[in-house]
Amino acid sequence: MENNRNFFITIALSVLILALWQYFYVLPRSEQQREAARIEQQRVEEQKKAAEAANPGAATPAPAPGAIPNAPGGDVVTAAGRDQALATSKRVKIDTPSVEGSINLTGARLDDLKLKHYTETVDKNS
Repeated sequence: MENNRNFFITIALSVLILALWQYFYVLPRSEQQREAARIEQQRVEEQKKAAEAANPGAATPAPAPGAIPNAPGGDVVTAAGRDQALATSKRVKIDTPSVEGSINLTGARLDDLKLKHYTETVDKNS
């Protein structure tokens, strides 16, 4: 009976700690992020209005082919090719008996690895 009481007290204290953490840490942080996003959106809208006021007859250009929209109503970022992405990022070379390639140091992503002894078909020369 004593163990059950201690168990329930532990659960209640854990829930209380999680609730207090949410209230005092997570909630203010999300409020700050929301406020920063709202301020950024207002700044972008003001810049857009100022640009339209400076050039009232200018039309907005169409997105380039192969472009990826950054955000709704935001600037357009073009997608980089594989060779360009490999050349512009800092990388660590990997060369083992079974694997070759590189690791992106930003985020430690394994995005350029090849298996040396892998064949796509049953044929040994594939």
